[in-house]
Amino acid sequence: SDTGILTIHFWAPTFKWSISLANIADINRDPSYLSLPQQIAICLTGLLFTRFAYMIKPRNLNLLTINFFMSMTSFYQISRIGQYKYNVYMKEKER
Repeated sequence: SDTGILTIHFWAPTFKWSISLANIADINRDPSYLSLPQQIAICLTGLLFTRFAYMIKPRNLNLLTINFFMSMTSFYQISRIGQYKYNVYMKEKER
């Protein structure tokens, strides 16, 4: 079988969950330490490969789910970075 627990089609998406778990762990981290280019790259690749995982046959739901969660967790981090940079800009403008 092309799918199953003994194939790369199972283990590669399973280990990709660590990227989303790292983003979730960074929720309490100060946004000044987060990398905007890195989060944009994770978000875009997550969206791109979500589409890819939807189109391939047979569908790999583990791959589809992890890529969707990667894009959503990184989008949340991007919004935190944007809010932080906006607040810093407004504080600088007040001076």
